[in-house]
Amino acid sequence: MKSIPKGLLHSRQQLIHEYQELQKIDRSIYSREKKSLNHRAENRYRDVIPYESTRVKMQYPTKYTVDGYINASFVSPDGSDVHRYIASQGPLENTVGAFWQCVLEEIFLHDKIVVNVIMLTELKEGNHEKCFDYIKNIERDVPQAMHDVFNVDFDQVKFSGLQTLNEGGIELREFVVTTTGGQEKIARHVWVRRWPDFGVPSRLSDNNEYVIKYLSDADSKAGVSRNEVSSVVHCSAGVGRSGTYIAMDWYYNEVFQKQDKEMESRDDVVFSCVANLRKSRVMMVQRFEQYEYLYHALRDFYGSDEGL
Repeated sequence: MKSIPKGLLHSRQQLIHEYQELQKIDRSIYSREKKSLNHRAENRYRDVIPYESTRVKMQYPTKYTVDGYINASFVSPDGSDVHRYIASQGPLENTVGAFWQCVLEEIFLHDKIVVNVIMLTELKEGNHEKCFDYIKNIERDVPQAMHDVFNVDFDQVKFSGLQTLNEGGIELREFVVTTTGGQEKIARHVWVRRWPDFGVPSRLSDNNEYVIKYLSDADSKAGVSRNEVSSVVHCSAGVGRSGTYIAMDWYYNEVFQKQDKEMESRDDVVFSCVANLRKSRVMMVQRFEQYEYLYHALRDFYGSDEGL
């Protein structure tokens, strides 16, 4: 068991203060950033609009998106220009094709070997749709999008089927595409269940740590480096749960796994991570409960959850 860095042992009062400071940062950025306001039909929520400076602009005009718009943002937990994460809203019925084009451009245009699509929401909560059911036709839609946008032959794409993990709390689907040059690339869809909107997972059914470790191990065994992996993460709005997951994934792979002592020793490592995310997309790690949960989850990587 590794000792927990002091930066993860903040009191609850400290966390409340940090979260209040994040809210100030969010308001300041939101007031000065330009936003794409002309795509109401493609936005799930009117108060979650991507910043113009960080929004994903798709490269190819297609039947899925004429002007390249999607409600998704490039986000950077460490504030660098390294391109590893996209935070997106949950697809609407009329944006499913654009969503898959966004995912596939990561493989074919940004030269990634693996793209992980992380879904953190149920399709409905109560009587409200949180995400359109784009999974039901995934076996058909992904190869079709590859063919339509990048002229990939259908026989170049293999679908692994459905695999359930962690006692059914996670659903994994995987596509392997063999390029004309003979290189294999992977598009994974990972549905992480049991995380309520605006809330945090039950500690007994927390699938996030399992998924993060599982995917990290899978990429490592395949000899795929971090720079060759991209994650497209969505919940419903693409801010609260998505931001929390991205922060967890970044810390595990870039700080914990690399045993980055300099980063671990920073008292503001979590605060600065979330602040950087909010500079990229509004309301990332939206609720205080999610910010507090993030500290719990990061301490769990070290094998203990003491401190708050």
